[in-house]
Amino acid sequence: MLLAVALGSGVAGWYYSETSTLKRLLRGSKACAIENVPEGKPAKITGRLHLLGKVLHSPITGRSCAYYQLIVSVDNSDKYRGGWERILEEEECVDFELEDETGRALVESANSKTVAASEEIEVGDSEDASERLRSFLAARSVVAKALASGRRVQFLEAALEPGEKVSVIGIGVREVDPKAAPVGYREAPTMRLRIEGTSKRPVVISDIASVH
Repeated sequence: MLLAVALGSGVAGWYYSETSTLKRLLRGSKACAIENVPEGKPAKITGRLHLLGKVLHSPITGRSCAYYQLIVSVDNSDKYRGGWERILEEEECVDFELEDETGRALVESANSKTVAASEEIEVGDSEDASERLRSFLAARSVVAKALASGRRVQFLEAALEPGEKVSVIGIGVREVDPKAAPVGYREAPTMRLRIEGTSKRPVVISDIASVH
């Protein structure tokens, strides 16, 4: 779900696309402090991203992240179809934490939808390519063939990196914090907020400035 390329679906298609719908949902929701998120109800929180145990690396730039998406398109303007043809799309997301002035929340990646800001990545000739790019091309022959054809190939990569400001909408659940220090028998356990989603009501995640 990147925002950088329009593939000829028209204004109506853009307005009602999943990406646009998720952005409107985020923009239309007021952020709630993490400590004030209601139990069992959808809420929007905004904070700085912290990585947890599993860390991803974006395919082209190798950035450490909790989410990445890569879209590769080839220019067919010299063919009868014309325009850009998307030949590859990959994305992956793992759990992460968000922190605001009032606390931290665990954001579950299962049942989530992400709308992330993207940038076009310049990919040099194969002789100058990094080892990461060489490995990427070796595993994805469709992209290697497009580059070898001499046609223009566009790489759009998005990543949610540590320290980024991120907004999330999901259902808040309070639970005992498994990472907290043990407490005495008569003391209340330390609780944490977990943001979860379902297949029908997924967690919505974005780092786009206009939705915070």
